[in-house]
Amino acid sequence: MKKSHCKRNWYAEKPAQLSERGTFHAWIGGADRRSGVSAAAWELQSRTDNNLVLPGGAASDDADSEEYRAFVAATVGVIETLAEGSEVLISCRNEVVVMGINEWAEDWQSRGGKKTNGKRPKAWEIWRAFLSVRDARSLKVKAEHCPISDHKYEDIFEILQDRARDLGDRRTAELRSGLGGRRKAKSDRGLGDFDVVEGGYVAPETKKKGTTKHRR
Repeated sequence: MKKSHCKRNWYAEKPAQLSERGTFHAWIGGADRRSGVSAAAWELQSRTDNNLVLPGGAASDDADSEEYRAFVAATVGVIETLAEGSEVLISCRNEVVVMGINEWAEDWQSRGGKKTNGKRPKAWEIWRAFLSVRDARSLKVKAEHCPISDHKYEDIFEILQDRARDLGDRRTAELRSGLGGRRKAKSDRGLGDFDVVEGGYVAPETKKKGTTKHRR
């Protein structure tokens, strides 16, 4: 029997607005580190209620994993918060993840989880979870690439990088103390080596800066 990634309410304390269909904008940023625990952070904002801002992040239980995998896991974390029929635009620094969301993941699935060269895509088990949640909830998910040279949303990406680094540092400390594996065992969602931390994850710097109003 195929494991479902979409029936549970992973956000036990999510705002009431997220229980209803809506239109959202999300930003995903990584720690931008070449080695060590990979982590990515996101922020989700309602397009109808700018006061509704929900942060979260994804971190690996592998002491040395690719940051690309963290971006994909964060993408799953974002759409897991949404009610059936919702729409979301995801702004992301990682162009490969953007292409995966918009085109490639669909193509890989049509080929049985294979690329055109017959090889398995990187992080396919996480992409499969993304497709499972998206399709089961009839979500409309699109992504836009925001390269570093483009200063659009520069403020939020700087904050997300700090959050991702903080989350990666905390996960590294957990792994060293032997807690990482137990966390994963309690919250396995088919995301491979990743654990997702939702709503309530607020890094110290955001407590000082408060909620950021983002340009559209």
